[in-house]
Order: sequence, then structure tokens, then C-alpha cells
Amino acid sequence: METRHEFSARSEDLFRHLDRLPVPPASSASLDAAYDQCIYALDQTAANTLNINGAVIINAPSCGVVVDSSSSEAFSFSGAGSFTAKYFDVVGGYSTSGAVTLSPKPSTGSAYQADPLTFLVPPVGSSCTYTNFKATTGSSTLNPGTYCNGITISGATTVTFNPGTYILMGGGLNVTGASILKGSGVTFYLTQGLGYNYGPLAISSAVVATLSAPTSGSYYGILFYQDWTIGTGKAANTVTGSSASSLSGVLYFPTTALTFSGAESSGSCLILVADTISLTGAAALGNSCSGGSPLQPPAPVTVSVTPATATLYGGQTQQFTATVTNTSNTAVTWTITPAGTGTISTSGLYTAPATITTPQTVTVTATSQASTTASASSTVTLTPKANPTITWATPAAITYGTALSATQLDATASVTGAFVYTPAAGTVLAVGSQTLSVLFTPTNTAEYNTATATVTLTVNQASQTINFPAPASPVIYGVAPIALSATGGALGNAVTFSVVSGPGTISGSTLTITGVGTVVVAANQAATPTTQQRHRSRRASSSTRHRNVHRTDTATNAQSPSTTRKSRTPAKPTSRSCSTPPIPSLPR
Repeated sequence: METRHEFSARSEDLFRHLDRLPVPPASSASLDAAYDQCIYALDQTAANTLNINGAVIINAPSCGVVVDSSSSEAFSFSGAGSFTAKYFDVVGGYSTSGAVTLSPKPSTGSAYQADPLTFLVPPVGSSCTYTNFKATTGSSTLNPGTYCNGITISGATTVTFNPGTYILMGGGLNVTGASILKGSGVTFYLTQGLGYNYGPLAISSAVVATLSAPTSGSYYGILFYQDWTIGTGKAANTVTGSSASSLSGVLYFPTTALTFSGAESSGSCLILVADTISLTGAAALGNSCSGGSPLQPPAPVTVSVTPATATLYGGQTQQFTATVTNTSNTAVTWTITPAGTGTISTSGLYTAPATITTPQTVTVTATSQASTTASASSTVTLTPKANPTITWATPAAITYGTALSATQLDATASVTGAFVYTPAAGTVLAVGSQTLSVLFTPTNTAEYNTATATVTLTVNQASQTINFPAPASPVIYGVAPIALSATGGALGNAVTFSVVSGPGTISGSTLTITGVGTVVVAANQAATPTTQQRHRSRRASSSTRHRNVHRTDTATNAQSPSTTRKSRTPAKPTSRSCSTPPIPSLPR
């Protein structure tokens, strides 16, 4: 007996099943309510898109079944068996024949539900790791890679697949005989290219396959994955191995057919998504996968970068850190805009240009390598170095011989730093207008430039001092020549003597009195470009007494105290005289 159930597109039917549509990750709907499907038959027009035939018993009360075909026989079940599911959503109609039971009753006229796995990003195989790989006897252990022209396993052989992604570049996976397949954390990607044509998945005969999909990463829960660009019309995929097999994960064939028969006796995570699906044996369907349903799109990859902003001067560096979420691949690619405005390393260390002449803004971007649409940026402000302000008043004039000190070298700056003066402190400058300069080096050389300044210092001539003790005065005319003595300044130039006025002559440092009167003697020391000429004068007086007989008497000499005189301009000789009154005549 055959029973057909066609649909009518009533609006209430459409709304009744909206709660079973996949909900985007941002929805607050629970995972169980949104992604509880175990079967997706994707073809939108074919009859028997989901076909169950034979003595099939499937007990999956937590699993939803989706049939997207609008055909009146989109879903058919014939033979003698039962299928218990959480629900059956059929866009078209369904039919049953024989002693079969469907629980609950399928809902026809359901809303179309799109392929739930379009978020998957295909792996890329650019070259062959292995070509025409075959295993016929013994044991083999295979590693992830690109297998050109597929993998062929036959006979009584055991093949262990190490965790990872196996790209079947043409040829597919063909397993026959009493082979044993083992592998956990594996994904098989069926595609074509590099000169090799597409081949399907074919597991048959007495093969015992114990395979499980990755429990994390980009291919979480995906055991078999057909390249959707292959299109329709390619060979169907068949899994008809031993009932001792255990497959865990999603078998995803979006544009090709899948026949599944007697290949799964136990398990809690087996989901079938294919263009059309035929079930001819027991299948332990289940959606209790360890990390939730693999049909749920992963949360979008997000990238954040710290710090969000930075201000740098020429040659400075800033370490940026990228945080990537919702993927096991946390690697990022760093770029800067405008390109060439500094450099950035693979670890995110940005180095500003050595010289910055004008303010600039640079954008530092980290792009996820797992999802190139996910990125984040930080802003770097490049700032030229500032010029410190130096304040240095013109110093007061000094006299030659005064060493430079903090009195003259007293520049200040607007920031902290060190001053180097030229000439340095302690230097004695020549007479005249002299230029003093300073080089200022700021403590913070990253943000401030060095700076210079100059001032003019006037150095005046120094005055000399001559110590010229007054000769004995008065003296008696006719006495012996008088030795003169004077001490000059520190220059070391010779002191010379000269008669300014009066009866006397000078020879070297000897004064000879040549008559009665006051003699003015000058002591002189020549000047240099740094000093003024200095004069010192002394006066000496002489007198005579006459008796009837012409003789000379000696009068007592009185020593005049020594005096010292300073002058800042070339001085005229000053006179000093020692005088005595005339001596009275002696009695005859």
C-alpha cells in the first residue's frame, strides 16, 4: 500500500515551521532549538530527495529532518521499518509504502531551509603531497596533505589516519575488502584540480571504518566535505561498510548524492547533509556532538588590537598586540597605511620613521589569517621633535683676567637637559667683544631636538699697578746718585724711569741730582692689548748751604712713606717731591 501526502502552501504552515529555521549566531535562540537537524536533503526539485528503503530502523528522537525538495514525493519511505525523529519538515510532499512508521507525522509545505554549512571555507592544496596512493596489505599510517588522484585502500589492510585535513585532489577515497580504517580528528575534503578529476567517497564490502571529525578548529565536526563547486551530475557517494563501523561527524555532499547503508551501529554525532540521501540500512543518527551541532555557524572571528592609539617621535617603537577570538588560528597579518611610513614586524612591533618633519597619522591593521574579513586597527600619531627654548641674557662686561664662571655661563632651557659651553668655564678671554655659545642636549632626546644659543661678552682691559717707593727726600745737592726701585704689574714688562721735571737725570734706575730744586721722577710699565699702561711719579727735593768757605753739609734725609695708586685709563705721570727749606748760614 502506498500513501502520498502532498502539500498546500498555506501561510499557517510556513509560520508554524519558522521556529526550526537556523538562527544566526547573534540570536538568543537555544542551540538545541536552532541546530537540531540530523538530515538535510538539499535538492529543491528532485523526487525522492530523501529516500528510505528496506528494513530500516532509525531512532533519533532529538533529531530534526529537513527535506528541501518541492516535489510531491520529496520524501519517500518504503519497506518495513520505522523512523522516529524530533520532526520532519518537508517543503513538498511525502509518501510511504509497506509496513513503515514515521513519528511524528511529517509536516508538508514547510519553509525552505538553506544549506547550513555554506560558512565552511575550503582548504587549499596547491601541490601534490602524494600521488596515486594505494594500500593493499599490512598497515599504513597516513599524514594530512594533498593526495592527488585520491586514496585507494583494498584487501586486508589497516590504515590509520593521523589528525588533520586530507585533501583528495581528484580520485576520491575508495575502500574495499576487509580493510580497517582508523582516525580521529580527521577531515576528508573531496575536490578536483591539478589535472585530476573529481572522485567520490566509496566505502563498501566488509570495511570497518572508525573515523571521527575534529572536535575543534575550522572543521569542527566535519568528517567528509565535498567541494560545492564540483556541481551536480557527479558520481554518487556510497557508504555501505560493516555494521561494526563507527562514524562521528558530518557527511557533507552539497551537490552530489549520498547512499548510506548499514555502516553505523552506534554513536551520538552523525549528521547527513547531501543533495539527495538514500538510507538502506541502520544509521545511528545523532546531534549530540561534543561541542554542539557542527551545523551552527561558528561565532564570527573577531580581532582587536591594543593599544588603540599611540603617539611616537622619530625612531620610536610601539608594540601592538592582536587578540583573535572564535578560531584556533590566532595568527594575524600586520600592515600599515600609508605604506612605507615606518615599518612593522610580523609580531606587531611598529617602528616610526627616523625623521619626522610634519605631523602624520598612520593606521596599523591586524588581519586574521583564519578569516581575512576580520581585522582591527590602531592609530599612530607621528609627531616631529620639539625645539627647546633657551634663555640666555647678555652678561655684564668683565675685566681681562676674570675667568668665565656661572655668572656668565647661566643659560636656562624650557626642558631638562645638559649645557656644554664654548669657551668652557675657567677660560680667560682676550680683551674685546667675545662670542659665547652653548649646546643644549635635552634629557628626552626622543621628543626634543638639541638646541644652541650665543651671547656676546665684552672684556675690558685690566689696570696695572706699580709700587714705587718715594726716594729719600730732601737730599743735599751733590750727594751720590740715588738708586730707584719700583715693582710693576703681573705682566712682567720692564719698569722704566724718567725725569718728568726738575734738576735730575736718569740712567737706568739711577737718579742723579743735578741742581737744587724739586725733581719729579716717573716709573712706567708698558701696556699690552689686555692692560692699560701705568705711570707712577715721585718727587725729590734737594738744597744747598753756603758758608764763607764753600762746602757742602749733609742734611738729615726723611723717608717718605710708599704709596700705591691705581688708574683705569692711561695715566699721566704724577709727581711727588720731597722738599726741605733752605739751610741757614753757619756762623763764620
